[in-house]
Amino acid sequence: MSACPRCEVLPSRIEGLRDYYLWFPLGHSRTKVRRALEEAGAAIRHDSATDASVLSTDPATFRALGARLVEALSSEEIKATRVLAVAPADGPGRRDYPAVTSLRQMLAFQESNWLLDSLAREDISVSFAPIAFADAVDEVYGHQADVMVRDSAGEPVDGIAMLQVAQEAGLLFQADRLARIAAIKAAEAQGIDTPIFVNFSPASIYDPTFCLRTTVAALDATSIPKDAVCFTIVAPERWDDTRHLRTILDFYRGSGFRVALGGVGSGASSLSLIETLKPDVIFIDRGIVASVDADTYKQVIARKLLEIAQRLRIESVVGGIDTEAEMNWAYEQGANYVQGPYLTGRMRQARAGVA
Repeated sequence: MSACPRCEVLPSRIEGLRDYYLWFPLGHSRTKVRRALEEAGAAIRHDSATDASVLSTDPATFRALGARLVEALSSEEIKATRVLAVAPADGPGRRDYPAVTSLRQMLAFQESNWLLDSLAREDISVSFAPIAFADAVDEVYGHQADVMVRDSAGEPVDGIAMLQVAQEAGLLFQADRLARIAAIKAAEAQGIDTPIFVNFSPASIYDPTFCLRTTVAALDATSIPKDAVCFTIVAPERWDDTRHLRTILDFYRGSGFRVALGGVGSGASSLSLIETLKPDVIFIDRGIVASVDADTYKQVIARKLLEIAQRLRIESVVGGIDTEAEMNWAYEQGANYVQGPYLTGRMRQARAGVA
């Protein structure tokens, strides 16, 4: 079975001198760029064979000059500008067409070598946050897999932030796949014997039958039953293709998994998705949960979300619980499960025998 070049193969770092071929949406855009580069003391030439403007430089200088281009161009021009980096002796050929990307993504990719290196080493750590029964908070129902990588300064980057960086740098397919597999392997290695919730971004999947085969294979290699795994939708950006989402969720369900919708109540997870996708579980967004016990507006919103879940017989998790008051409020409103730092700390103290 051949590897998927989009999901399973990482692109190489861009290093050394490169010819950056740039295609601008308008002649006026090219003029603005030429002026900005001349002010920076950089030369750009026109390639008649490709009708591209070519900048010969190293990655560090390109990033610095790229910042100037971003300042010179409008947001729409930046979005429409296309870039290709090739070795000076080569020149663009048909094999390079798939590597053509936007100016913003090229700059983000070159700023994300730390993530590229972490993915190449599969250096992704996984911890499991307990999810407790709302009416018996000392009893664990399941665990949420939280992945983490470290940036170039060694600082931790959580899973959602990692996906945001990966999305901007064109590494979302590889990052999301490796994070899913890391979570499954860690659950087996740590002997997790409760349901596990594994995040995924639907934007990382072209065709679930093809793109999710290695995820399914990783699970088949463990002793974890498929019905103990609940894949949770998280989206680093707004997601409107509900037809594609349904296809992904149908694949997961058809393979024996459960599905959850994360961040319900936030901008990226609209209420319409609940009706369209009919998830087994929803996670109420932390932004609504924070200080909900003392905020009348948040109480109305969170209460309605929990009521919708109850009426549709969808299980609900109130996540991000930071205080006992938030936890008690969630229980009083009929949440099925609670999760967050307060619960994790409480359980840690109980294991340590702290009163």
